[in-house]
Amino acid sequence: MTFDADIAAGLADAMAEAGEPATFRPVSGAPAACLVVVRQEAVEEPVGFSSRVSQLENTLEARPDELGREPASGDEFETASRTWTVTPRILENSGLIFRAVVE
Repeated sequence: MTFDADIAAGLADAMAEAGEPATFRPVSGAPAACLVVVRQEAVEEPVGFSSRVSQLENTLEARPDELGREPASGDEFETASRTWTVTPRILENSGLIFRAVVE
């Protein structure tokens, strides 16, 4: 196995352990079953040495290989408890993990 394949396999295992089942519902395109991790995180402002929590926001992590494409603003993830909508704030997309602020 290559290094990237090892990392991808580890992420798949971690998501299987910590993730919750969801359906990715893009604005256009076919829905896809996936696993997601949703967390509430503190936003610190101003960024730097001396900052304080200004608000809390929900972030969602998913594996792009389960989704078929990179999520965009307005796309939705439906879990058993609620539907999360992707905002324009995409925080990370390494190709292995996608993380964005959701509402």
